[in-house]
Amino acid sequence: MARCAHNAERKIAIRNNLIQNPVFVTGLSRSGKWMLSTILSSFERAEKVNTDYLMEQIIMMRMLGVLRGDVAEYLVRYAVDLAAYNLFIGRNVNIRPGDYTSILKTPGKSSAFAKRLLSEEGKVVRQRIIESDPVFIMLVHDALWHFGVYRDAFPCMKMIHMERHPVDVVYSWFSKGYGSDFARDAFNSTVTVNAGKKQFFYYTAGREDEYSRMSEADRVIRMVRDVSERHRRTYRSLSGDERKMVRIIIFEKFVTDPGPFLKDLAVFLATSASRYTPGVCRQERCPRKPDAQEREKKIKKLKAAASRKAFQALLDMAAEYETANGLK
Repeated sequence: MARCAHNAERKIAIRNNLIQNPVFVTGLSRSGKWMLSTILSSFERAEKVNTDYLMEQIIMMRMLGVLRGDVAEYLVRYAVDLAAYNLFIGRNVNIRPGDYTSILKTPGKSSAFAKRLLSEEGKVVRQRIIESDPVFIMLVHDALWHFGVYRDAFPCMKMIHMERHPVDVVYSWFSKGYGSDFARDAFNSTVTVNAGKKQFFYYTAGREDEYSRMSEADRVIRMVRDVSERHRRTYRSLSGDERKMVRIIIFEKFVTDPGPFLKDLAVFLATSASRYTPGVCRQERCPRKPDAQEREKKIKKLKAAASRKAFQALLDMAAEYETANGLK
């Protein structure tokens, strides 16, 4: 039986896409991405929130250097188009009431989804996608750090990056057990690297020994600090035109007064809020005031769990975040 010859230099042809300008809503885990994505899904022409954790694995492996750029670009482009096509024929539609990817989270669009279940397949659907020019929202993690991979795949994409107070993020990660053995958990959706008998998230690569000596709380503080700094460095490295592709949203400012942000995002996405948007904002508890007393409780718990050095690093991160964003 003849075998195909392997050519390591062969470059994958990049396919033409139906979705040329996806909207990637991103940020650290627990930064408020779901809240913002849900609100944006109420905009005119916007589709429901989409996720593809397998696609994110591709991005992570590209960042580790174990996957070629042309391969990653092809797979990411295909993943977005496949998600859009399936959505437009009602395939794999989620109707779980509590899930953020459920069609029940996008009020006013249930009838459209019902029609899609009975629609034709094939070229007519592809033409419908092109003509409707949807605001196609995908929720992804840490995409600002990975900006180059997303830009190469989608030169016309838009990216909305959420930032949240580091105390809230660290406390959430610590409570979820991200500093323990969560990397080995079957429910973990982040690429991991081996460090002896332990596993750590891919963004610790090259510093596994250092991370292995830390306590759970110290490890979480360091991970949040390291990934946040990667986001900042990447954004500072972008050209003027590339920065026009990105919006950075401060969680605390958004939830306090979402109106100005939503107006700006409507212009950014070339659409407008719908009559359902105010209701979705209320559903997501916007506007609301961040609870300062609750944050103080989190600080006390983290102080008890972290080393003095790591806790001071957290306080420094918090002070820098508050000063930079006018939250003091």
